[in-house]
Amino acid sequence: MGVTEIAQREKSLLIYIPNIASEPVANLCSSLKGRAMLSAGNKPYVAVRVDKSKDILENIYEILNCAEGKK
Repeated sequence: MGVTEIAQREKSLLIYIPNIASEPVANLCSSLKGRAMLSAGNKPYVAVRVDKSKDILENIYEILNCAEGKK
């Protein structure tokens, strides 16, 4: 999928994907409307607000499934 790094900042998970024009990025932003925001700076990433009803690993699993188009 091209994910190179996952980090947490406050209430968001940052999913680093160098190729922001990729299908996983489009899938992720489309599937998580209102929770995902694309940042196309020097080190592009998608910031996804954490779903508080799930633990952090469940959030990561959901995000990666959405990026693969499985949601």
